[in-house]
Amino acid sequence: MASAEPERAVEEARQALDAFERLGAIRDADAAAGLLRELGVGGRTGPKLLGELSKRELEVLRLLGYGLTNAEIAARLFISTKTVATHVGNVFAKLHVRNRAEAATFAQRYLDEDVPTG
Repeated sequence: MASAEPERAVEEARQALDAFERLGAIRDADAAAGLLRELGVGGRTGPKLLGELSKRELEVLRLLGYGLTNAEIAARLFISTKTVATHVGNVFAKLHVRNRAEAATFAQRYLDEDVPTG
């Protein structure tokens, strides 16, 4: 298939890589990135560190990207502000960012536009 329709193979591999990274499926993301390299294109659309975040941490990161406060994130996700603070701290540690501004920049650069509603 890849030799018959290389552009389609590249597009599907990129979509798979994106999905695997969002889901935190690191091994599958690595395999998709490897396929993209074999096809002669860059593999990663975002840093590998995204795979270390839990689903909830990804939701919190996405909302940080929109500049929401902990209270606003808590209301959006129906969790306590203390729980949000824990998730924010985990996001900072896992992504090696120092503050909300860096986390927001990271989110805007590497996450899609969907905003979870809770």
